[in-house]
Amino acid sequence: MLALFLSCCNSTKKQENSLDSEIDTFEYVHLIPDSLRTMEQKELLLLLEKTIKENLQVKDNHLFFKLSESDFVELGIPLQYYKKLQQDLDDANSFIDLNGIERIDTLLKMK
Repeated sequence: MLALFLSCCNSTKKQENSLDSEIDTFEYVHLIPDSLRTMEQKELLLLLEKTIKENLQVKDNHLFFKLSESDFVELGIPLQYYKKLQQDLDDANSFIDLNGIERIDTLLKMK
């Protein structure tokens, strides 16, 4: 499940909008090598992984994140992660539809 998010975060799909430029300039902790992460970055990554694991769901064969933007930010995770996650879920759902992938819920059960 987290691999899906992380692979989507490294997606090469580009759209020209302000969200993309904000996302492109933000330093995401999961893209920093383990050996170079600070303790705060490691803690943020653990919180992010836990939050995604607990709140990623499937509805009508599409991935969705059940936590609201405000609740996500209240956990102490920067807003850029929420925006990136939502964008990546949109991309993943488009990929699911385009390729006729069925039973996406079985992927989430492979924890």
